[in-house]
Amino acid sequence: VLNMNSNDIINCGTINNIPLNVYGNYFATVTQTLTATNTPTRVLLNFDVPSSSSDNGITLTTSGSNQGRITFDYTATYNITWSAYLLHGSSGSTTSFIWIRRNGIDITASALTGNTNNSQNEETLATSLQIPITANQYIEFWWAASATNTPLTAIAATTGTPYTKPGVPAFSVSITTAASYIP
Repeated sequence: VLNMNSNDIINCGTINNIPLNVYGNYFATVTQTLTATNTPTRVLLNFDVPSSSSDNGITLTTSGSNQGRITFDYTATYNITWSAYLLHGSSGSTTSFIWIRRNGIDITASALTGNTNNSQNEETLATSLQIPITANQYIEFWWAASATNTPLTAIAATTGTPYTKPGVPAFSVSITTAASYIP
C-alpha cells in the first residue's frame, strides 16, 4: 500500500516478488582447528537463528559435506557481516586469512588477515560487505593459516561465578538484503 499523502509504503511485504524480510544469522558454536598449514578449509557453520531460516529466503547447510554453505533463494545485493575469533595456542607467529567464495570462486577483495603470536595471542576479524548474488547461488567462508596453532575458537556459556554469560561463537554471520537490492 502506498500512502500518497506521506509517501510511505505501508504493509509492503514484497517488491518485484522478492520478500523484504530476507535475512539469516549463522554461527559456528564449536572450535575449529586447521589440519594443515596454508591449505584453504571451509568454515563449518552449525547453528542458525531462527532455526529455520529457509523461510526467510536464505538457507544454511548445517551438516554433511556442504556444511557451512549458505544458499540464496532470491537475486539481490546482500549485506554480509561476519566476524571470527582466533586464539593463538602456542609459540611462534601465525598469519591467518579468511575470505568468501561464491559458487566455489573467491570473491575479489573479500579477505581479511590477522596475525597472532605470544604477545598478541587473540584476534577478532570482522567486516561487512555488499555482495550481489543471483537466485540459487551460494556462499561459503574459507580460511587458511601459516600454522595450525590458531583455531577459530568458541567459548562456552557459563553460569555462576563470577557471573552468568552467553557463549562466544568461533564465527558469526549476519545477512540482510541491501537497501537498494531490487534487481
